[in-house]
Amino acid sequence: MKKIIILCAAVMLMLALGGCGTTQAPANTPTDAEIQVAYQRAVEAFAWFDRAAMPADWEDYVLAEGEHFDWQYFRVLHDSINTLADLEAHLNSIFTADVVRELFDSHQHELYRDFGGVLRTTGGERGWNISAGEETHEIIRVNDQEIIYRVTVEVLDIETLEEVVDTVVYDFNYIFEDGRWLLFDKLCDFSWRI
Repeated sequence: MKKIIILCAAVMLMLALGGCGTTQAPANTPTDAEIQVAYQRAVEAFAWFDRAAMPADWEDYVLAEGEHFDWQYFRVLHDSINTLADLEAHLNSIFTADVVRELFDSHQHELYRDFGGVLRTTGGERGWNISAGEETHEIIRVNDQEIIYRVTVEVLDIETLEEVVDTVVYDFNYIFEDGRWLLFDKLCDFSWRI
């Protein structure tokens, strides 16, 4: 009887210790449609930093003194993003903290700032990569903590912009972190479209 009790205790201890190092699986694994929506939100948010600033009222601006000249900051027009804190919260709902920090750090001249509790931007249009052709998308479920969103992009001949001369594959990680799904643990691959 004593051996049975010791054996049961040992089994219970092993089961308890075995669960200590595991990460709890997410309750709601996203559907393919939800992953595609998250990807589109990420592309839009990334573009606000590297393609063109958020839509703004180009007549409503304030001047801010810069090192070499004054900057014009225009009032951002968005349904739910009205302050810099709103913008940061929106980005944190899409990207990991490292990616959000990288977005803000990559713009030393402060692309977005609050003035009087209003989000403003310096604006600027940088355009798209015209040699990027059609793209195809694939969702690869690695495990219950990671999904790869694979984008294959045609590279067009720069002179004709019609003939496909190559394809390039980009993998974006959709990961379960801090109890929620966040898109992309890196930024660099978004630049193919810019």
